[in-house]
Amino acid sequence: MSLNDEDQERNDEDWQRAASMGERLSDLAALSRHFRAHPSMPWGMFCTLAIRSGFTEGEADLIWWASAIESINRFEEDHLSKQLQRN
Repeated sequence: MSLNDEDQERNDEDWQRAASMGERLSDLAALSRHFRAHPSMPWGMFCTLAIRSGFTEGEADLIWWASAIESINRFEEDHLSKQLQRN
């Protein structure tokens, strides 16, 4: 195997890993959209649904907390916007 063949093989492996990570990120985004569509879903139910769908508990936890932070940020932005309108 020549050096160029090895480089090409490594490059192909890198692309495959990147594609796999892109698919996983897309899957996580879908899980996040589902949670945002059902914001009152209890943690246990959400975690069970995520695990049954092929996610880990850690991934479910990541989506849960990221969504909570996003909600808090939106609330703070709305509050600041209302304060600015008053002033």
